[in-house]
Amino acid sequence: EDHEHELAGETELFTQLLFAGPDPVYYWSRHGFAEGASPSLKRAFQLGQDGRFPDLLDLLRDEDAAALKERVRNLKTGHDRFELWITTVDERKFHVTGMAARKDRSSDVLAHGLWFRDETRHSRERENQFGDFQLLKHEVSGLRQLLDSLPFPVWRRDSELRLIDCNIAYADAVEYQTIEDALAAQAEIGAGVIPDHGRSLAASVQRNNESLTRDFHVVIRGDRKLLRITEMPGGAANEPDGLIGFAIDCTPVEELQSDLSRHIRAHAEVLENLGTAIAVYGGDKGLIFFNTAFTKLWDLDDEWLWTEPTHDDVLRR
Repeated sequence: EDHEHELAGETELFTQLLFAGPDPVYYWSRHGFAEGASPSLKRAFQLGQDGRFPDLLDLLRDEDAAALKERVRNLKTGHDRFELWITTVDERKFHVTGMAARKDRSSDVLAHGLWFRDETRHSRERENQFGDFQLLKHEVSGLRQLLDSLPFPVWRRDSELRLIDCNIAYADAVEYQTIEDALAAQAEIGAGVIPDHGRSLAASVQRNNESLTRDFHVVIRGDRKLLRITEMPGGAANEPDGLIGFAIDCTPVEELQSDLSRHIRAHAEVLENLGTAIAVYGGDKGLIFFNTAFTKLWDLDDEWLWTEPTHDDVLRR
């Protein structure tokens, strides 16, 4: 009798230890065909004092109830552990772990149990995070498309001045097929003309924390280009010392300026060779052109005339 009392006490002890675990549990004993739910499981599913497994299934979505019922059937016959996500009719989510209790793999099974972990809050947090991630992914994709649609090279550097991102125009300018190849090669757009393998401008910006813009003649795919290269502070939170750079092709402007200079020189040569004294005044009435015949006619000093005197100044002289 004392032994039976002792066994009953130990049974009660282990039952309470099982019920005191962090997750609610439902169990089936292999001996005596006993089954039941822990108090915490009854509270979680509002099963009532005499609630049983079929009552619990009624609280799940139909497909989840069928899946859990099938898994339990397999657990009782095959004794293999399983894990399953289920959702209740009121949209709560639980992670269920089913397993057999025995001393070791070769021993007889003593019981089967299901542990229910309420993951509702975590699941909703993950769903919100996934939604935020999808939104962020969409925004990044849009920015990537915008960056690659720019017709001029754009790049980004880390705190060590290494190239960590660029657009398609940059990869093309350094004669690489893809952005990945250009970054892997650390191909600098001004490597041939900017000191320190094309990084001295960036180093100066990082040192002084001020943007810099300089013009450089660079050969791109065999053509000589005038690039106006800008490096500026542009560090992100994870790269506070990072830089952003871009290059604008000013070759057409340079060519127009060169053509204009040639035309001006040609016109000046024609006017200079004429024997007639010629002076041209601008909109502000300042002298902007004169030939040698003009200086000789009025006996005026060239240096003074280059100060752009007005018509009245010339007459008073």
